[in-house]
Amino acid sequence: MMDAITMEFVQRLGRLTEKWGLSKCTGDLWGILLVFGDAMTQEELTKVSGYSPSMVSMSLSRLEELGFVITAGRRSRKRVYVAIFSFVDALENFLMRFVDSEVTPIIENMSRQVQEISVPNQKANMEQVLMEFEKGRFFMTLLLSTMKNQKHLNLEELQLALSPDLGKISNPD
Repeated sequence: MMDAITMEFVQRLGRLTEKWGLSKCTGDLWGILLVFGDAMTQEELTKVSGYSPSMVSMSLSRLEELGFVITAGRRSRKRVYVAIFSFVDALENFLMRFVDSEVTPIIENMSRQVQEISVPNQKANMEQVLMEFEKGRFFMTLLLSTMKNQKHLNLEELQLALSPDLGKISNPD
């Protein structure tokens, strides 16, 4: 059973993962595995979450596919699952997928098609939009690089390492 605080965290994580294009069930199960910290069977996850066995099965498959959980062995004949990714790892994974599968194809498609626009004003606007997408991809790539290079630091080390940059961002002079 989950207490109210745990339930709220799990539900918030479920809503967050919905914004990432995953189901709420997927996020809830990931949250349960993160909070409980123990290897759990599909049946245990079904009981704790209240979702149907088929929903739990589909969500566990998706979580394994994304690398958020792994099969940690067996208990009797049943597979047991554990969460292996931190929130930072999950966010990094989401951003990489977003850049690769959403942003980059839009940029590639717009780059090919902008030259075919015959109305000068529309062409100029599309070129501006394309430039904004390219800047966005650059910023996300920069963020991903920073995450990769700094995620091994604990929170205090991270704050010290990035505080000069954060000061510039919040107070641009």
